Amino acid sequence: MPIYHALATEGRTQISFKGDNTILFATHVLPDIRSKHGVITRGIEDMIVDAKPTFEVYFDATQGGITAVVKANYGSIGLRLPNDVNGNGKIVVRDYEIENDLLSSFKMFNLQDGTFMLKSDREIYLFLSDEIPVLKEKAKLYYSDRFAGLKIMDRVDISASVIYNSGVDLLEADFESNLSYEQISGILSAVKLKKRFYRLSNGSFIDLENSKQKDIFNLL
Repeated sequence: MPIYHALATEGRTQISFKGDNTILFATHVLPDIRSKHGVITRGIEDMIVDAKPTFEVYFDATQGGITAVVKANYGSIGLRLPNDVNGNGKIVVRDYEIENDLLSSFKMFNLQDGTFMLKSDREIYLFLSDEIPVLKEKAKLYYSDRFAGLKIMDRVDISASVIYNSGVDLLEADFESNLSYEQISGILSAVKLKKRFYRLSNGSFIDLENSKQKDIFNLL
């Protein structure tokens, strides 16, 4: 072993660990010393944080996009992922496998100054529909009021009635909605193009594939 070799052949009684080597020491060497009933100075134990991480994600919506701040908590030490390494003077033994598994949900995002940012309507829709349910199993999620207002809906305010006009022997359909003409036109265009969703002016999405009003959309 390199440590034994240094002590035995170089006549050294002390070895210093710096930088990344402190993490390697805390992760691999120290547990081995502890398991073999080695003597560990109390101060060393106090310097090392070796706890299972828990995660928090803070979401916000701004300027048509969404943002996320991801935090990993190792005991009392909180780190802003992915780049924060400040352990407040302590050596944090990080579980990068679990961290990277969580961060894989943000692969569509851009990272700017420690904040994940997403602008594309399509990618926001996919994230809300596919990734948020996954993240709920891995982290505690916090939503701003603006983010909480971004919903995926399977129905909107459109109603239809059909009346038989015996005078001209025709069925007449009447549609009512609080949506603007532009939004109704946009929904129709999205349906015609077989898109998966349509985004309303308030930022929410209509799920066109699973909508309970799919037949009404096709009639329009």
